[in-house]
Amino acid sequence: MRITRTGGGRGRRAAAMATTVLTASALLLTGCSSDDGDSDAADSNGNITLKLADFGQFGYKEAGLFEQYHKLHPNITVKEETTAEEQQYYPKFLQQLNSNSGLGDVTGIEVGRIKEVVDTQAGKFTDLSKSINVSDWVSWKEKQATAKDGSVIGAGTDIGPMSLCYRKDLFEKAGLPTDREAVAKAVAGGWEDYLKLGEQYQKKAPSGTHFMDSASAMYNAVVSSSAKQYYDADGKPIYKDSPAVQQGWNLAAETASKKLSAGLPQFGVPWQTALRKGQIASMVCPAWMAAQISTYSGDSYKGKWDISRAPGTTAANWGGSF
Repeated sequence: MRITRTGGGRGRRAAAMATTVLTASALLLTGCSSDDGDSDAADSNGNITLKLADFGQFGYKEAGLFEQYHKLHPNITVKEETTAEEQQYYPKFLQQLNSNSGLGDVTGIEVGRIKEVVDTQAGKFTDLSKSINVSDWVSWKEKQATAKDGSVIGAGTDIGPMSLCYRKDLFEKAGLPTDREAVAKAVAGGWEDYLKLGEQYQKKAPSGTHFMDSASAMYNAVVSSSAKQYYDADGKPIYKDSPAVQQGWNLAAETASKKLSAGLPQFGVPWQTALRKGQIASMVCPAWMAAQISTYSGDSYKGKWDISRAPGTTAANWGGSF
């Protein structure tokens, strides 16, 4: 079995997925099988069905990867079983894992769950380090999926370097800068500057629009900008005393109190609808988020979104996939 996640989340990255899905699926034939016999058992003609379990929109089917793989391996068919919300998906996954029944051959895991799975369930997954070159990844990516015994249970596909996505047309109507460099300069001081820009936006906001999607996204962005977040280098929890967590919480609370966001948790149907109706003016934008925006905004807002540097001067990473 393989752990995978895209931000995600989350129209995801087709180029990375092509390599990962096709390679991992081939490995799974010898590396893992479902005990309930409903997925990768070959029929009398040698035909095999592999089940891929994931949540949200991973984008594999949309990118045509299943068809591509089937052309390369005519006797193998990949079927995707998707759950809309990760919060519903993950408890079900744990139940299947503990009962050893109903699991997918390829299994998606939210990046925020990777530590728990590595710490408590590593022995139930295939060691992919024997089959793929994990040194191709950045070092911290490999460490996230590496168990205490040295086995690597998740195939890393991408990371989530952060930027800022914004609607040029809405910024212009609200009297804000629209040029990428000008937007970057306006938020160069950090996330506090981003909120100040939001206050300016809301004063002249086009009817029915909000500066950003959610306060929780604001929180995640701030925490993701810090080298020390929830755990220290030894894996000890530090969230109670983490300056990043405290700053993220304070700025998220300010976002909510000043009504700078639409109050829409990311990836849910209301959030998707808001993008489709053009009601969000800006969004914290790790690399994988651009595909989400493109997918749900649709043709009506094609060319109206742009991307600028993330607030502040430090690099930030939010999410990625296994």
